[in-house]
Amino acid sequence: MMIGMIALFAALLGQDPGGPGERGQVVKTFDPPPRGIARCLRDLPRGREFAVPILCEVNSIGGPTRCEFEPGTPRELRYAAECASRGYDFRWENGKPATGQRVYFTVRMRTL
Repeated sequence: MMIGMIALFAALLGQDPGGPGERGQVVKTFDPPPRGIARCLRDLPRGREFAVPILCEVNSIGGPTRCEFEPGTPRELRYAAECASRGYDFRWENGKPATGQRVYFTVRMRTL
């Protein structure tokens, strides 16, 4: 299982979310979560930057769900990345949610 996950993440590195298809490309946008991003980062060390690769399925309203992380990703980073990822929205170029698509992206975070 672990080797399969590593291979999956390695195969997806460098790819854009989604891909060209009959509805065009999947467009990723970010709007900070309603209650702010600070609560997502509360368990991380201060004064550091983090980049966490994440693979999620897009739900019916365009948000990431059922997210998976590379093996060995610390629990605190998984929590922070999944919490921050709630601000991402994945839609087709025509504006409709990219429901059911698997998207690979990196959540970048910086603590102050």
